[in-house]
Amino acid sequence: MRDFGEFNIEPTTKGLKGEHIKIDQLLNVNIIVEGFQVVPSKFKEKGPRLDLQLIYKDVQRMTWVSSKSLIEMIEQVPKNGFPFKAKIVKEDSGRLVFKSADK
Repeated sequence: MRDFGEFNIEPTTKGLKGEHIKIDQLLNVNIIVEGFQVVPSKFKEKGPRLDLQLIYKDVQRMTWVSSKSLIEMIEQVPKNGFPFKAKIVKEDSGRLVFKSADK
């Protein structure tokens, strides 16, 4: 009988790695954004969802958020711009945006 490992089959979809962290824990702190994907939210009224692959406190984590402004901003980052340092800030209006990381 053959072993599955002999087939050399790799997953075709790329998933996020690391433990989930809530977006509120990531506000106003330096992070490294490694990558992202935009997928449909399971809550139809919220629109698309941004899934972020990131490093927080030297640990690979992931988060997701339905923020139109974050989606608009990250989609403008060139593919060769990853990874990058940033912080996520909540503006007075409640909108989430990427800002420069603290030096």
